[in-house]
Amino acid sequence: MDKISIILVNYHTSELIKKILKKLNEENFEVVIWNNSPSDKIENHKNVKVINSKTNIGFGPAINRAIKYASSEYVLLLNPDCDFEIDVIYKLYEFLKNNDIAFAVSPKVLTHNNKIWPTARKLNNPFLFLFARRSIFRVFKKFHNEFLYLNENKEILEVEGLCATFLMLKKSIFLKLNGFDEKFFFYAEDLDLSLRARRNGYKLFILNNLIVYHSVGITRKIKNSFTEFKRAKSLYLFLVKNYLLFKIISPLLLIGLLIYLEMLMLRELFDLKVKDPLWK
Repeated sequence: MDKISIILVNYHTSELIKKILKKLNEENFEVVIWNNSPSDKIENHKNVKVINSKTNIGFGPAINRAIKYASSEYVLLLNPDCDFEIDVIYKLYEFLKNNDIAFAVSPKVLTHNNKIWPTARKLNNPFLFLFARRSIFRVFKKFHNEFLYLNENKEILEVEGLCATFLMLKKSIFLKLNGFDEKFFFYAEDLDLSLRARRNGYKLFILNNLIVYHSVGITRKIKNSFTEFKRAKSLYLFLVKNYLLFKIISPLLLIGLLIYLEMLMLRELFDLKVKDPLWK
């Protein structure tokens, strides 16, 4: 069996990462940790390489740098707040190894109260973004469910876009695609990569028979307004970069982004937290 490389990005999540390392200890995995919060110490030890960054460079840029230290063709991008069985990693690996045209694969992800945490997006129709997970229009269930593949539960499901919550990919294709676009500090870099992969003839899949649990929004809870703004900015950049219509109306989107920034500043001033309805 090929060696599997696992990449984690630390941002004040060292205790969660230590639990993962303990779980991985008996396996022959190579682990690379990019530490975006060097005051939050993680030690190098067997099969674990820690790279300390002087500043928080963001998720995508961290992965781009960390993957250069990975020696395997098969790389798992792993959020520190995931809970999983080791067997899931091996099954993702077997699927990728046996599917030449596949670039990336993810398991089904659930929250700890067994709600689906959707890791796939439909990207061909940009209007479906109006019905996204945190949009006020998500009440229109038909379009909301279509955007997030919530009505599809095939054991092997080909999808248009995958989030990097628990994502195994082929390093050679990742590098061929020039990795994550570093204009995205946090959020949407994975969807942008998904679009580029599919435009180059590669496919993405979810294996719905494999389950991983995800404690949602750890980073967002640490620096609420900062991460909320970075998320909104990345979504703006993603839409303007990849869809002509949104590029045409980008001045209107920019005004909306600035209004949102003002709202976040007021929330910060009055110590009001942005709540995600799926956290509860």
